[in-house]
Amino acid sequence: MGEFYRHNDFFNTQPTDTAIISTDSSGNINFWSLGAERLFGWSETEMFGQKLDRLSTPEDQERGLLANEMHDALIYGRGGGDEGWRVRKNGSRAAGEMSPIRDGEGAVIGFTKVVRDRTAQRTAEQNAADERRALEILNRAGSALGAVRRVNSVWCFILSAPSR
Repeated sequence: MGEFYRHNDFFNTQPTDTAIISTDSSGNINFWSLGAERLFGWSETEMFGQKLDRLSTPEDQERGLLANEMHDALIYGRGGGDEGWRVRKNGSRAAGEMSPIRDGEGAVIGFTKVVRDRTAQRTAEQNAADERRALEILNRAGSALGAVRRVNSVWCFILSAPSR
């Protein structure tokens, strides 16, 4: 299967911001696109024959994420998505999805992994979530201050009442 990709110029010259990786049915890498090299930092020579879970975090390797992704790809037509990060050569992370590759009779002969760098998107989403939390805290603090002012007004009223 890797030969098809290797000899198809589209996969080697087109989307360099997108990693296209194919594996055999056991998860061993048999194609590593130019986009994969640019995104992850490893050359095809370094990755050819390696298990795809080399790209998984140690935590995801422990959880068996590759097997789960392969299972989901078989059952649902795709697996991965936002479930786990993939680790680059420099230690930074990216996310992607996996799809099964079937032969003419429909038997699974491997998998394709497509990964785009969504670091900026995820960072922006995290920053927006952090800002929402900060605004919620400020809103609660403002409500609490309003309650304190009301209590303070009541105390001032009580304390300023004439004595009998």
